[in-house]
Amino acid sequence: MFLSLFMLSLAISLVSSSLALAQALSLQLARKVQLIHLVILLILNLTIVAIQQVFIDAEANIRIDLLVISGALAVQLISILLFKLYKSED
Repeated sequence: MFLSLFMLSLAISLVSSSLALAQALSLQLARKVQLIHLVILLILNLTIVAIQQVFIDAEANIRIDLLVISGALAVQLISILLFKLYKSED
């Protein structure tokens, strides 16, 4: 069960990250926005992997999966806010 929840949360995280990056590339945002976005994704993914390595019991893993999903949504929100910030400067 843990493996399926982990794979689902990983898939949601990757899809959200890919969509956010595709938005950034298609809108030709500044390289700074893309770099910040990629750094945030890297930190988020490394943190999630580290947390999942620490906790073993099923209840903690479910909470971690919710953390993954909320983290992916947070990355999406950050990319939208960064886009609006750079768009307003133009």
